[in-house]
Amino acid sequence: MLCRYAIHNLRRNRFFYSTVTVIVPHPKDVEYLNATIPKRIKMFESIQAEQKTQRLSLDPIKVTLPDGTVKDAAKWQTTPFDVAKEISKNLANNALIAKVNGVLWDMARPLEQDCELRIYKFEDDEGRYTFWHSRSIQIYYPS
Repeated sequence: MLCRYAIHNLRRNRFFYSTVTVIVPHPKDVEYLNATIPKRIKMFESIQAEQKTQRLSLDPIKVTLPDGTVKDAAKWQTTPFDVAKEISKNLANNALIAKVNGVLWDMARPLEQDCELRIYKFEDDEGRYTFWHSRSIQIYYPS
């Protein structure tokens, strides 16, 4: 089960040659994995359960806008895009990124607690920087 077969195709002179590399596990590796993997699975499941209970609580939160306006929202449900839509349809259509409590925040990521929210469009320096940064990644790593 732990043996891995890596097949490499090498192209030389219009012919394909295949090489097979076999990695044989060391007995200590097997012991380590048998001891570690169940612990990691248990830790992952406990963190996952904790996050699920947090997300189920739809406690109300207060979202403070730059002009001092306070909006009511639902914890783990309302996104910056929802707040932008509530303010204006034009703002929601042009919004690129949000800043929540001083941290850049995706427009589709739910709000987690009471916060100060700032929404950036392309006309803002932060919005323009985010746009060009994400576009450069798309150009470098085309899908």
